Amino acid sequence: MGSKRRSRRRGPCAPLKLFALCAAALVAGIWVGKHHTNRAPRAVAEGKTRPQLPPLAEELPRSLPELKAAAGRLEARIEALAAPSRASRWAPGRRRARRRRRRTRADARPTPRPVVAAAAAATATPKLGADTVLLVIAFERAESLRRSLGSVLRHHPCGLGPRVVVSQDGGRETPRWREAKEEILAAQSYLAKKCGPALAPMRVVVHDQTGGGDGYHKLARHFGAAFADAFDDATRRVIVLEEDLEVAPDFFDFFAAVAPALDGDATLLAASAWNDNGVRGRVDVALDASAVVRSDFFGGLGWMITADVWAELAPKWPEAYWDDWLREPAQRKNRQILRPAVCRTFHVASRTGTSNNQYGSFLANILLAPGPPRPFDLRYAAADAADAKLLADLAAAPQADVAQIDGARPASARVVYDGVAARGPRSFPALAKKLGVMDNEKAGVPRGAYRGVVAFRRGPTTVFLAPHMEQIRAYMGGADYARV
Repeated sequence: MGSKRRSRRRGPCAPLKLFALCAAALVAGIWVGKHHTNRAPRAVAEGKTRPQLPPLAEELPRSLPELKAAAGRLEARIEALAAPSRASRWAPGRRRARRRRRRTRADARPTPRPVVAAAAAATATPKLGADTVLLVIAFERAESLRRSLGSVLRHHPCGLGPRVVVSQDGGRETPRWREAKEEILAAQSYLAKKCGPALAPMRVVVHDQTGGGDGYHKLARHFGAAFADAFDDATRRVIVLEEDLEVAPDFFDFFAAVAPALDGDATLLAASAWNDNGVRGRVDVALDASAVVRSDFFGGLGWMITADVWAELAPKWPEAYWDDWLREPAQRKNRQILRPAVCRTFHVASRTGTSNNQYGSFLANILLAPGPPRPFDLRYAAADAADAKLLADLAAAPQADVAQIDGARPASARVVYDGVAARGPRSFPALAKKLGVMDNEKAGVPRGAYRGVVAFRRGPTTVFLAPHMEQIRAYMGGADYARV
């Protein structure tokens, strides 16, 4: 095995020390030239006026100890000048964000973004106002909360909104809980300094956790109380973010772009920043970053609902497992979710949450959309346009199996499954595992599916993992999903 070359890491002050030493050497050179020159310069010999050096702020050093002392004073001054820029450089989570941006850029192909035919559909993104609230659900995971709030602070657009509310679950003030509270208060101060008086101050709420039950019961109670508090008379919509989610640079732009559709389309239940299959190799960041699609599956993990939807859900809010409850037919009512093809949130791994980092190995490979913000393609946000595109895509995709896709590498391919709960090699779980996408379902809906179809990339091929055509047309006609 070849030996690895090791490089010594320089501390943050190394360049400053080098600069100070060079400056001190320059001062010493001027002093030597001034006091030990035996021959006048040619300009003086020819009777010309000798140029004058600018006056020094203090007397030149005349010995080595004085020179060292001068160098130390110069270094201290440079340190003082550099301190403000270094403080802004290490704003909350900035270093982690740079690492994630570099990793995401490395995963993106060097393929130029295609010029879409309907460029007018990708218009400049509007901004969210004071009628929208970002609700952060927190408890006692200080490290995760630091990353989550740090990304929110970096990418919040300021202006009038969205207003920020952090709801911390109470019930026990342990050292971990107090540490998380300190992170919240630090973020509150930072946002006020960044955005100024135009944005309403971050509001911090402590939820009084009463009643028994496990973590899922407590979490459902907390969510219900936090939503009820956030939806005041001035709030039109709420974006909810849990303490273990980091947001992309255009997280707020995404929700601003889809807000008009969510407000005006009764066939939409929510908008989500998450794609369950948005992992390396299943999305192309260069080609898919602007895409917005409809889905029958509620992914959560950074999502927005309107006041009208909350008024419908609030009276029957569940005692536990609120996310699975929201996916049931009685709540979903054949409504869809708008989501991006490339995730705008990233799940911070943690084994101390309620779900104990379920699907942790899969979530670790999720790609977070890189900056800078871009216009979003909303041509297929409406159901009619989405259905027409889906039928056209399926008609153009030849039916194939996994071996044929990996061998021939066609532009698109359709893989047909028999049922979501069926057994055997043609079942949805079996084929999803082979193709490297999420293989489970909730209430009969495969993760990420629209009309039963899960679309993703496998190398250069766009793959449609789809039920039989008669089932797809039944879904388009209003048939509900069933666990078959």
